[in-house]
Amino acid sequence: MAVRGEYSISVVNDGKDGQSAYTFWRYSDDNGKTMTKAATSPIPNVANGDNQFTYDQLYHHNGAGSSVSLFTEGERGELVLGTSVGYHVTAGGGNGGVFFYQDAAHRLLFGKTGTPLVLSCYMRAVGGAASVSVGIEGRASSQFYPLTADWQRFEVRAKSDDQGHALLFYAYKACKFDICCIQFAQGQGVDTWQPAPKDAAIGTTAGKYLGVASWDKPYPPMNSTLYQWTKVEGKDAELYKLHALEETAVVDDKGVCKVVLIYEVHHVIGDFSEKYTGNDVTINTDSRVGKLNFTKKATGEWECVTTIADFVKKNLGSFNVSVQKGAQVLDTRVIPVTYATQVLLEANQKLGEVVASVRSVSKLIHNLFVGSTFLEPIEGVWSMVGAKVDDTLKYNNSNVVFIEEHGATQDTYHSLLFNVSGLAPNTAYTISAMVCTDNLASFTGGNNGAVLEVIQTTNGKRKRLFDPISIVPSTMNTWEKVEHTFTTPSTLTSEVVEVKFMLLRNGRLWLSQPMMNQGNMAADYTANIKDIQLSLAQIKVTANTISQSVTDLSTGLESVGIHLNGAEKKITLHGDTEMVDANGKRVAMFKDGKIITEAIDADKVVTEGIQSKTIDAKNATFENVNIKGDLTVGRLRYKANAIKNNKLDCSFIYGSENLTMPVLNYNEFMRITVLVPIVTRVVTYAQLTVGRNTDCFLYEDESLLDQGRKNISLSGFIELIGIGVSSAKTIWIIKREKNKI
Repeated sequence: MAVRGEYSISVVNDGKDGQSAYTFWRYSDDNGKTMTKAATSPIPNVANGDNQFTYDQLYHHNGAGSSVSLFTEGERGELVLGTSVGYHVTAGGGNGGVFFYQDAAHRLLFGKTGTPLVLSCYMRAVGGAASVSVGIEGRASSQFYPLTADWQRFEVRAKSDDQGHALLFYAYKACKFDICCIQFAQGQGVDTWQPAPKDAAIGTTAGKYLGVASWDKPYPPMNSTLYQWTKVEGKDAELYKLHALEETAVVDDKGVCKVVLIYEVHHVIGDFSEKYTGNDVTINTDSRVGKLNFTKKATGEWECVTTIADFVKKNLGSFNVSVQKGAQVLDTRVIPVTYATQVLLEANQKLGEVVASVRSVSKLIHNLFVGSTFLEPIEGVWSMVGAKVDDTLKYNNSNVVFIEEHGATQDTYHSLLFNVSGLAPNTAYTISAMVCTDNLASFTGGNNGAVLEVIQTTNGKRKRLFDPISIVPSTMNTWEKVEHTFTTPSTLTSEVVEVKFMLLRNGRLWLSQPMMNQGNMAADYTANIKDIQLSLAQIKVTANTISQSVTDLSTGLESVGIHLNGAEKKITLHGDTEMVDANGKRVAMFKDGKIITEAIDADKVVTEGIQSKTIDAKNATFENVNIKGDLTVGRLRYKANAIKNNKLDCSFIYGSENLTMPVLNYNEFMRITVLVPIVTRVVTYAQLTVGRNTDCFLYEDESLLDQGRKNISLSGFIELIGIGVSSAKTIWIIKREKNKI
């Protein structure tokens, strides 16, 4: 019987909220020691930023006494990000190291003159100190980065001249270092490595063994040891997969985690899949979260609904759920943990409620910078010298600090400073920030005109933890992310270290979203929880001020016979009261507890629903309403994900839902906003389907005559415009270009 196992490049997450791991299948002929050849050899889409550096890239050592060798099969477990290729480099002296080059079949630099290019890699020192520069021959070279024993990411950026050049990794002096995860791409690059399309297709030729791997990255692991292998020769490929019906883990303000996990187990044989209800499988969680009890329903679903006290002490950003047969793990899902903080502030019953809330604050990554929101300087925590918060500018709704100096003939060190406590020795940390400038020529010393430095103080002596790192943007008027990973020394004794974003002399630098997190990768920005609490405290002060103002107003109103009863939400008028317009004409009168409307124009008020407590319109319908002047609304709500007749019945889609679009009449238009926030490093999607077979989705740069698509996956903040082009067809235009989704 032929092997019919699926070998597509990826099977994306199938959970209801889309937050689980990506799943990949690959083949092997030697039980997972190596993978089979690629069934196809895709060409990189260089304009889309695909990695052009492949595993079979030619290389050669540079300099006398230098050498290069590949990681052995037994050493692959030391590599990062699932790669299976790494290089041991011995530099015989200055500018010794390794270079990778092109021939007729491997052109490394491709793109019109002026196209942005990014070369990045991960490196570590071996057996002692090492400083290595990353460069594109004839275009750009970085400084000599000091390496540590831990893998760290480094990069250099340049502009293409439409010529082929070698990629250089040269040492400052004799040393040994390792290198892996080389990424060479057009555009702005990505935060981390992804394999070239040609390499990602390895293992897609059918073989004797089928492997499955689930993890949180959108590309297949290149390291075959990360797969679970099953012999499939002579039979259909057989797998068991967890299918999520509901999957949440939310920690409240008291540290209690509410867990809701509901799954089906799917039995996959070749191209056929069905719900599995057998009793020979179990569902378990990993040891970090402890034992969670799953109940199997008569219909075959597995359910766990429980709470875990003091979950915050576990300091977990995620945990794993696996389906097993005995001790064999068949499939694993990654469950992100969301830490929700909600604060309710009451101003005064006379005014109503003032509510401030911060929801879905993820503790998957913790920002060590207190003050990164730039609300107000805190002595001993963060401060500015020669810098200020720019009230005229925001970056993605975040405050921005402007650091400036001009005309100086000596170094003035204008800076933004953070004091960070709690660092551990021999631990990797990554610092990142978004930076921008409107004048590259303003920096004294060019790329060295603005730097990042970290200083520890021991017994009164100040010592840099690494050489200053340039944070000068490469392009004007464009926000760029700068980042640097370092490892604290074993001799770290400072209770507090200084982190400075600094101009050495002259320059103009805007900076936003500074972040420092543990680990060797820059995390997505999030504010420190103390900054969030400070924001809420300021809201509380404002609420108290409003409350006092209402009290003062109440006292004044009492003096003229108007009593405000907040508890019962009543306004009491003592005595006869009349209402007079600007011309002195009486328009209404309060007498004996009643409103005398003899002076009110009947065309202006047509209702008898004015009662003692409220204005009750008795379910009246208001048509052709014109409002002049200001309109103050106490509460305005939009319904999200509303469904009617199995189709979307609202204009707002929130979260990773599976929804069917409405059907529009001829010449009818509809605008829909989609918001799928990213709260972890795993991207989630809203899965949308057209309402009938004749409808379709189109990107804004596609023609209305194109066939379009029936299903679409959207993430982030996106708008759709629906057009009823005929009585039988609705076109949904996605307000984004196709290659930018």
